[in-house]
Amino acid sequence: MIINAVEAESVRLIYRWRVEGDTLRAISEKLTKLGIKAPRGGEIWGPETLRKILINEKYSGNVLLQKTCIKDALSGKQIKNEGQLDQYLIYENNSAIINTLSET
Repeated sequence: MIINAVEAESVRLIYRWRVEGDTLRAISEKLTKLGIKAPRGGEIWGPETLRKILINEKYSGNVLLQKTCIKDALSGKQIKNEGQLDQYLIYENNSAIINTLSET
């Protein structure tokens, strides 16, 4: 993984504001006021986008394997792993953008 410096700064701001007690709505408003585009280029950051950033373990340098699994071989449909398979958390898998001890 290669860290995009501009996007990494946005992630750090999101974590810092959340730790300081800001709601997702307040964070969205701050990002919009600063002119920071949402990940897909939109003007407004949705609460679901912010929530996903805040729970994504990769920003702290870790990775969770098998978040999803294939329902069955015939359909090939990918579904959320809700206990069907073991999951594995790999620490220090990639460079961290945030420090979980001070920013979560």
